[in-house]
Amino acid sequence: MERYFKHAAILKRMQEGPLGPYLDLLASQLSEQGYARATAQRHLSIAAGFSEWLRQNRVPISKIEYGHARDYIRQRSQRKRGGVATALAKIMNVLHEQGVVNLSPQKRGDSPDETLIDQYAEYLRKERGLSQSTIRYYIKIAEQFLLGSSVRASEHLSTLSPEDIIGFIQSQATKFSRARTKLITTVLRAFLKYARYQGYIVSDLAAAVPTTANWSKACQSFWKK
Repeated sequence: MERYFKHAAILKRMQEGPLGPYLDLLASQLSEQGYARATAQRHLSIAAGFSEWLRQNRVPISKIEYGHARDYIRQRSQRKRGGVATALAKIMNVLHEQGVVNLSPQKRGDSPDETLIDQYAEYLRKERGLSQSTIRYYIKIAEQFLLGSSVRASEHLSTLSPEDIIGFIQSQATKFSRARTKLITTVLRAFLKYARYQGYIVSDLAAAVPTTANWSKACQSFWKK
């Protein structure tokens, strides 16, 4: 943590919540993965904010689950959600790796989101015939989208709006190259088509995913509202 934050008061405040002992591990991972200093600082600040939220809501660290992360994101304004899902996913992975929480596939299915993701993975395997590595990537994007959106699983996918989709793409575009963003839009479009195929949404929201040629313009227009 000291490599990113020099002031002792800031470090002390960030480490006061239940996730405090694990922020050093997250900082080490961000450094090893080559994250820019500003990006790493933002990830750590988001994780510290989530930690404080957990403390205020008296959530025991052993009981933390993705639902808490979604609730935390929903309480932030739309303009402050960019990159939050990715940052929270990283600290959740740290907790899982340390054996603090169990997010293993064997425990999936406990929530509507997890059931939806499992069904989607099975569809990609049986109906689309995709490789396991490709399925993992598709699932990763779908999970990040659900985590960062304002909806919860299949029963509320019908409330999705083009703004939710554009907001997610904008948050990804600030972190990745144009080529990577193009791939993410393709994957998200596939997930939305599956949701419509299953009847979770009735409108063609896949068409709301900006194409490579105009995603930047669409995102800029969205954030000016």
